[in-house]
Amino acid sequence: SLPRAMSGALGTTGSAIIVTTLVLVSGFAGMMFSDYMAIFNMGLYICAALVLSLLANLLMMPAALALFVGKKQWSDRSPKG
Repeated sequence: SLPRAMSGALGTTGSAIIVTTLVLVSGFAGMMFSDYMAIFNMGLYICAALVLSLLANLLMMPAALALFVGKKQWSDRSPKG
């Protein structure tokens, strides 16, 4: 079923996505120790973008899959005639 497949996928790939994001954020957060404001701001904006993309990956993608793939699976099962 779709919910079981999504929870299995998030269980296996979710931790990899979280660890990768944490590693990238910690790397780019080092830019925020710069005295040069352009470098500081770039590090800040990249970290914010990474965190927002993590939230989108973990929250919005399963919902979008359930919405679009779920509709397709439901329409494939409807009787034709």
